[in-house]
Amino acid sequence: MAPSTVYSRYYYFGYDHVMNQYKVLAMTIYWQELTQNFHVFTLGRDFHQWRNIQGNIDEKFIPIGRAGVCIDGIIYYEAISSKESFNYRKTMLLSFDIRSERFYHVRAPDTWINEISDPNWTDQNLFNHQGKLGCIGCNENNTNMWIMENVEKQEWSKITFGLLKYPGGDFSTSSGVTPAGEIFVVQHVWYPYNMPLYFDYYNMKEKSFRRVEIEGARLEATKQAGGIRVFAIHDYVENTMWF
Repeated sequence: MAPSTVYSRYYYFGYDHVMNQYKVLAMTIYWQELTQNFHVFTLGRDFHQWRNIQGNIDEKFIPIGRAGVCIDGIIYYEAISSKESFNYRKTMLLSFDIRSERFYHVRAPDTWINEISDPNWTDQNLFNHQGKLGCIGCNENNTNMWIMENVEKQEWSKITFGLLKYPGGDFSTSSGVTPAGEIFVVQHVWYPYNMPLYFDYYNMKEKSFRRVEIEGARLEATKQAGGIRVFAIHDYVENTMWF
């Protein structure tokens, strides 16, 4: 039977420093059957097409659409099990080894799993914290950050801290971590034209905040309704690659 035409596709990009290869992992989810297939594209002169690969995990574990992160040749991403209730689905952490092209479960603390599965915790992001896998999430009271300190033993540490109050009344949302190890957050991804746009930086070692306002983003004189959507990208680098 041919798969249904109702589907979603998610892409993850990664680099394997041992083989010096860049690869793109594509997952196609067919929602009627709740199945998925996997394809890999290797960037390079000798590679010209997508390859279908056999997923070595239960195909019912489907990605939830949040951005993944690649660290040391491993792509990490969040997924849920389609076998569970639609009202509550426990989030899990999976990984994809770029070199072997195999999937693995990542063992995470139960408290971390419960937090990222809780709808009251918003804006969970995976990120590279100085070569270690990190996850950050916010609620109305504070922000929790988890760091996988040991990859082989999959041991984690946890940091809890508060965030500066946004002038518009909304709590801040996490956006990423700078190469220096500072967490940076941008206020709501959607903000009115007449409100200032700030970035808050949190230094985990010094446990201190600093705030930077983006000049020119505030349109105080405008009478136009609505606002601007903001996409925060940290450690941005422009690069042209020839293959």
